[in-house]
Amino acid sequence: MKRKGARHAIQASVAAFDAPYQIKVFPKPEEARRLIHDALMPNLLFRACSSEELYELVDVFRPKRCPKHVDIIREGSEGDGFYVMEKGQVDVFEKDAYKCSLQRGHGFGEIALLYSCPRTATVRAKEECELWMLDRQAFREITARHKRNRLNMKMSLLAKVCACFLGQ
Repeated sequence: MKRKGARHAIQASVAAFDAPYQIKVFPKPEEARRLIHDALMPNLLFRACSSEELYELVDVFRPKRCPKHVDIIREGSEGDGFYVMEKGQVDVFEKDAYKCSLQRGHGFGEIALLYSCPRTATVRAKEECELWMLDRQAFREITARHKRNRLNMKMSLLAKVCACFLGQ
């Protein structure tokens, strides 16, 4: 028999998103590291990154192969990451209209790192391709950590300036 007004324990499981994201580093030859770095540099999204941040981002790019005539990105689908071409060639289409071709050293898909919005173009492998991919979660984790570190450094400096100003 239950007592009126008795309290009952409620047990809840920890959600998966509460667990810290584990960044996985993918070893790559120095030539691939330079290729990825050089593809990031002209991109507006990566220009504000520190050299340490860029180094960490290059570390987490993972290899991806794509057979000939397969869509790497399909217009309208949800974006999952940013790609850098190492080998092969791709064609870019918007609403089935050919726009351009991309080859070694080109990067594409950066909007997916910021937003979970539909892709604006289809990128199709013209020949077998080898790519490097950076996923959204790794990008966000690394950039957020670096932003927190920069903010903490600024707050520490500000506290020191205030302490000096107040004569403490």
